[in-house]
Amino acid sequence: MRVGNLDDCLDCYANSKMIFERYGKIREFFRVGTQPDINCWIKSFFIVLGKHIPTKAPDNRDKGEHDAVIRTICYHENRDPNRIYRSHIFRNGKVNKKQKYRTEYNAQLAAVRFSHLYQLYKTDKIVSFAFTDDFSKEKSEEEILENFCKNDK
Repeated sequence: MRVGNLDDCLDCYANSKMIFERYGKIREFFRVGTQPDINCWIKSFFIVLGKHIPTKAPDNRDKGEHDAVIRTICYHENRDPNRIYRSHIFRNGKVNKKQKYRTEYNAQLAAVRFSHLYQLYKTDKIVSFAFTDDFSKEKSEEEILENFCKNDK
């Protein structure tokens, strides 16, 4: 995403080692001209880029960055970007005798919005995090944990 214009983005899969996209699209997005040795350039580019990728979700101090993270997560899960307020946590059940698990995007959004509870339950993939689009119905992590413990018995 470009600073100041979150709609201008390169939508693709990426990790700290590479971007999974055609080299031409990568060059176009980063406004890099034609390179004589594209393989050497792309390898060097990924090394430099990897050093600048944050290793944890941003905190709430940088609102622009925080909003960009939330927006990206919501977009990739086809989730309403306004549905980000903490509601509750729950254990996924089984469907046709097959256990359901939280999605990766639910985990990513939870890591940002339920920072303390996510740390408690991040290894328990059966626990999912629920969100609402109504700010007035948002609950504190303490209240959510208390309700979860009552209902989980």
